Amino acid sequence: MSNGKIGKIFSLFQRKSEAETSASSKTVSQKNNSPTTKSTTNQSSYNDVSGQPYLPKNGKTHRVAGVSHHEKNVMSLASLNPYYELGKEDIIKNGYSDITIYKYSFQTEPVTLEQEPNNPYDPNAIKVMVAGNHIGYIKAGSCAQVNKLINNNLIQNITCRISGGPYKRVQKDVDLDNAAKCDYYFDKGTDDLRAEIRVVAAKE
Repeated sequence: MSNGKIGKIFSLFQRKSEAETSASSKTVSQKNNSPTTKSTTNQSSYNDVSGQPYLPKNGKTHRVAGVSHHEKNVMSLASLNPYYELGKEDIIKNGYSDITIYKYSFQTEPVTLEQEPNNPYDPNAIKVMVAGNHIGYIKAGSCAQVNKLINNNLIQNITCRISGGPYKRVQKDVDLDNAAKCDYYFDKGTDDLRAEIRVVAAKE
Protein backbone atom coordinates (compact mmCIF):
# COMPACT_ATOMS: atom_id res chain seq x y z
CA MET A 1 0.00 0.00 0.00
CA SER A 2 1.45 3.41 -0.98
CA ASN A 3 2.30 6.18 1.49
CA GLY A 4 -0.38 8.30 -0.21
CA LYS A 5 -3.03 5.71 0.58
CA ILE A 6 -1.75 5.37 4.17
CA GLY A 7 -2.04 9.15 4.54
CA LYS A 8 -5.56 9.12 3.13
CA ILE A 9 -6.60 6.34 5.51
CA PHE A 10 -5.14 8.25 8.45
CA SER A 11 -6.87 11.47 7.43
CA LEU A 12 -10.27 9.81 7.10
CA PHE A 13 -9.95 8.02 10.42
CA GLN A 14 -8.61 11.12 12.16
CA ARG A 15 -11.68 13.12 11.11
CA LYS A 16 -13.94 10.32 12.34
CA SER A 17 -12.12 10.15 15.69
CA GLU A 18 -12.33 13.90 16.20
CA ALA A 19 -16.08 13.80 15.56
CA GLU A 20 -16.63 10.94 17.98
CA THR A 21 -14.56 12.49 20.76
CA SER A 22 -16.12 15.96 20.72
CA ALA A 23 -17.65 17.47 23.86
CA SER A 24 -20.98 15.85 24.76
CA SER A 25 -23.64 15.59 27.45
CA LYS A 26 -23.59 12.64 29.81
CA THR A 27 -27.00 11.73 31.30
CA VAL A 28 -27.46 9.85 34.56
CA SER A 29 -31.04 8.71 35.16
CA GLN A 30 -32.22 8.87 38.76
CA LYS A 31 -34.69 6.49 40.40
CA ASN A 32 -37.41 9.15 40.25
CA ASN A 33 -37.04 9.19 36.45
CA SER A 34 -35.92 12.82 36.57
CA PRO A 35 -32.65 12.72 34.63
CA THR A 36 -29.74 14.95 35.53
CA THR A 37 -27.73 16.04 32.50
CA LYS A 38 -24.09 16.96 33.00
CA SER A 39 -22.34 18.84 30.23
CA THR A 40 -18.71 17.76 30.35
CA THR A 41 -15.65 17.78 28.15
CA ASN A 42 -15.14 14.23 26.93
CA GLN A 43 -11.75 12.97 28.13
CA SER A 44 -11.47 10.01 25.77
CA SER A 45 -9.11 9.86 22.82
CA TYR A 46 -8.42 7.23 20.20
CA ASN A 47 -5.44 5.13 19.26
CA ASP A 48 -5.84 5.77 15.54
CA VAL A 49 -4.25 2.45 14.56
CA SER A 50 -5.95 0.01 16.93
CA GLY A 51 -9.31 1.77 16.68
CA GLN A 52 -9.79 1.58 20.44
CA PRO A 53 -10.29 4.62 22.71
CA TYR A 54 -8.10 5.36 25.69
CA LEU A 55 -9.80 5.84 29.04
CA PRO A 56 -8.92 8.85 31.20
CA LYS A 57 -6.33 8.23 33.89
CA ASN A 58 -8.52 9.55 36.69
CA GLY A 59 -11.71 7.91 37.90
CA LYS A 60 -12.61 4.26 38.45
CA THR A 61 -13.24 1.58 35.82
CA HIS A 62 -16.28 -0.69 36.01
CA ARG A 63 -16.83 -3.67 33.74
CA VAL A 64 -20.06 -3.89 31.75
CA ALA A 65 -21.61 -7.35 32.07
CA GLY A 66 -23.88 -9.07 29.55
CA VAL A 67 -22.37 -7.48 26.44
CA SER A 68 -22.65 -10.76 24.52
CA HIS A 69 -26.44 -10.73 25.11
CA HIS A 70 -26.68 -7.33 23.44
CA GLU A 71 -24.38 -7.99 20.49
CA LYS A 72 -26.83 -6.58 17.94
CA ASN A 73 -26.99 -3.26 19.81
CA VAL A 74 -23.22 -3.17 20.26
CA MET A 75 -22.55 -3.85 16.58
CA SER A 76 -24.93 -1.05 15.61
CA LEU A 77 -22.29 1.25 17.12
CA ALA A 78 -19.47 -0.26 15.04
CA SER A 79 -17.66 1.24 12.07
CA LEU A 80 -14.79 -0.17 10.04
CA ASN A 81 -11.26 0.71 11.15
CA PRO A 82 -9.41 1.56 7.90
CA TYR A 83 -6.08 0.41 9.36
CA TYR A 84 -7.44 -3.13 9.41
CA GLU A 85 -6.93 -3.15 5.64
CA LEU A 86 -3.14 -3.03 6.04
CA GLY A 87 -1.19 -6.17 5.22
CA LYS A 88 1.80 -7.57 7.11
CA GLU A 89 4.45 -5.67 5.16
CA ASP A 90 2.65 -2.32 5.49
CA ILE A 91 2.14 -2.86 9.21
CA ILE A 92 5.88 -3.49 9.67
CA LYS A 93 6.94 -0.64 7.36
CA ASN A 94 4.77 1.90 9.17
CA GLY A 95 5.91 0.85 12.65
CA TYR A 96 2.62 -0.72 13.73
CA SER A 97 4.06 -4.06 14.86
CA ASP A 98 2.99 -5.24 18.34
CA ILE A 99 -0.26 -3.26 18.03
CA THR A 100 -3.52 -5.21 18.00
CA ILE A 101 -5.48 -3.72 15.11
CA TYR A 102 -9.20 -4.35 15.44
CA LYS A 103 -11.53 -4.47 12.47
CA TYR A 104 -14.06 -2.23 14.16
CA SER A 105 -14.04 0.93 16.22
CA PHE A 106 -17.16 1.78 18.21
CA GLN A 107 -19.14 4.90 18.94
CA THR A 108 -18.89 5.33 22.70
CA GLU A 109 -20.90 8.43 23.52
CA PRO A 110 -23.15 9.72 24.88
CA VAL A 111 -23.21 7.32 27.85
CA THR A 112 -26.31 6.97 30.02
CA LEU A 113 -26.61 5.03 33.27
CA GLU A 114 -30.17 4.02 34.15
CA GLN A 115 -31.10 2.63 37.55
CA GLU A 116 -33.58 -0.26 37.48
CA PRO A 117 -35.12 -0.61 40.98
CA ASN A 118 -37.86 -2.83 39.51
CA ASN A 119 -35.43 -5.23 37.85
CA PRO A 120 -36.72 -8.74 38.77
CA TYR A 121 -33.20 -10.13 39.14
CA ASP A 122 -31.45 -7.31 40.97
CA PRO A 123 -33.08 -4.10 42.28
CA ASN A 124 -29.61 -2.51 42.32
CA ALA A 125 -29.12 -3.10 38.59
CA ILE A 126 -27.77 -0.24 36.46
CA LYS A 127 -28.35 -0.34 32.71
CA VAL A 128 -25.60 1.04 30.47
CA MET A 129 -26.79 2.87 27.36
CA VAL A 130 -24.53 4.22 24.61
CA ALA A 131 -26.08 6.52 22.02
CA GLY A 132 -29.48 5.12 22.98
CA ASN A 133 -28.39 1.48 22.67
CA HIS A 134 -28.54 -0.90 25.63
CA ILE A 135 -25.12 -2.61 25.74
CA GLY A 136 -25.25 -4.33 29.14
CA TYR A 137 -25.27 -3.73 32.89
CA ILE A 138 -22.73 -2.51 35.40
CA LYS A 139 -21.27 -5.67 36.97
CA ALA A 140 -23.09 -6.60 40.18
CA GLY A 141 -20.09 -5.99 42.44
CA SER A 142 -19.91 -2.33 41.39
CA CYS A 143 -23.61 -1.45 41.54
CA ALA A 144 -23.71 -0.33 45.18
CA GLN A 145 -20.86 2.11 44.66
CA VAL A 146 -22.18 3.53 41.38
CA ASN A 147 -25.75 3.80 42.75
CA LYS A 148 -24.38 5.86 45.64
CA LEU A 149 -22.67 8.22 43.21
CA ILE A 150 -25.86 8.57 41.16
CA ASN A 151 -28.10 9.13 44.19
CA ASN A 152 -25.76 11.82 45.54
CA ASN A 153 -25.32 13.49 42.14
CA LEU A 154 -21.55 13.05 42.29
CA ILE A 155 -20.78 11.81 38.78
CA GLN A 156 -18.83 14.36 36.76
CA ASN A 157 -17.88 12.36 33.68
CA ILE A 158 -18.49 8.92 32.17
CA THR A 159 -16.29 7.44 29.46
CA CYS A 160 -16.98 4.13 27.73
CA ARG A 161 -14.68 1.74 25.88
CA ILE A 162 -16.01 -1.05 23.65
CA SER A 163 -13.54 -3.47 22.11
CA GLY A 164 -13.22 -6.92 20.60
CA GLY A 165 -14.19 -8.59 17.37
CA PRO A 166 -11.82 -9.59 14.53
CA TYR A 167 -8.23 -8.42 14.90
CA LYS A 168 -4.80 -8.75 13.34
CA ARG A 169 -1.38 -8.27 14.90
CA VAL A 170 2.21 -8.50 13.71
CA GLN A 171 4.38 -9.57 16.61
CA LYS A 172 8.04 -8.59 16.65
CA ASP A 173 10.34 -11.29 18.02
CA VAL A 174 13.87 -10.03 18.73
CA ASP A 175 16.79 -12.47 18.90
CA LEU A 176 18.19 -12.13 22.43
CA ASP A 177 21.65 -13.08 21.20
CA ASN A 178 21.55 -10.61 18.32
CA ALA A 179 19.45 -7.50 18.90
CA ALA A 180 19.79 -6.49 15.26
CA LYS A 181 18.06 -9.67 14.16
CA CYS A 182 14.33 -10.14 14.53
CA ASP A 183 11.45 -12.05 13.04
CA TYR A 184 7.84 -10.99 12.58
CA TYR A 185 4.87 -13.27 13.22
CA PHE A 186 1.41 -12.55 11.85
CA ASP A 187 -1.51 -13.34 14.13
CA LYS A 188 -5.20 -13.07 13.27
CA GLY A 189 -8.26 -13.99 15.30
CA THR A 190 -11.40 -12.78 17.04
CA ASP A 191 -11.81 -11.50 20.60
CA ASP A 192 -15.07 -11.55 22.52
CA LEU A 193 -16.87 -8.21 22.58
CA ARG A 194 -16.39 -6.43 25.88
CA ALA A 195 -17.10 -3.03 27.38
CA GLU A 196 -16.16 -0.99 30.39
CA ILE A 197 -16.91 2.47 31.68
CA ARG A 198 -14.73 4.86 33.64
CA VAL A 199 -16.55 7.08 36.10
CA VAL A 200 -15.04 10.32 37.35
CA ALA A 201 -16.77 11.47 40.52
CA ALA A 202 -16.64 14.58 42.66
CA LYS A 203 -15.36 14.23 46.20
CA GLU A 204 -18.15 13.71 48.71
